Parts: sequence; structure tokens; C-alpha cells
Amino acid sequence: MVYGAAKTVADLFKYRNKLGFPIAVSAIRDTLLSGLSTAEDIWRFAEICRVTKVIRHYLDVLEARRGQDIRLARQAFLARERARARSQEAPLPGHPESAG
Repeated sequence: MVYGAAKTVADLFKYRNKLGFPIAVSAIRDTLLSGLSTAEDIWRFAEICRVTKVIRHYLDVLEARRGQDIRLARQAFLARERARARSQEAPLPGHPESAG
């Protein structure tokens, strides 16, 4: 079952010896820089998967080096999600709900 980006990152760190450490490192960086998840979400799933000691270093380094980029990416992602939600709520032209 797929829960989301944060859980996937934690799982990749959990199975890093089987899947490869570079994949896990790339996933955490790409997830944060794309705004798909927050460091807090990743940390929550890292606790569940018991990989906090491994993930802590990468979260700290990414926050120190790319903190502003991560915050901007998250804001952009949330803005896109709000716009998508609004467009789904808007009635279609010619639809009976649009006649007011």
C-alpha cells in the first residue's frame, strides 16, 4: 500500500541495504525540494519505521543547505493544490449548477 511521499522515503531508508543508499538519499532530497512532503512528515514516518538515527543527518544537512528552497517548494506545491481543489469545485459551463 502506498501512503505517500514521506512514508516512501522512510521505507527507502529502512530498506537502504537492499535497494541502495543513493536511492534513499535522492528520494529525501527530491521529496523535500518538490514540496511533496515536509521534514516533519518524513520524521514522523522515520519514527514509525525506526530509521530516525539514519535520516536525522540528511534532514539536518538538507535544511541547512537548502532550507529556503525547501520552504519555497512547499509553498508552491500547496498553492498548486489549492488551485486544483478550486478548479474541481467550480461548476462546468452549461451545467445546471452554474445557472444562478
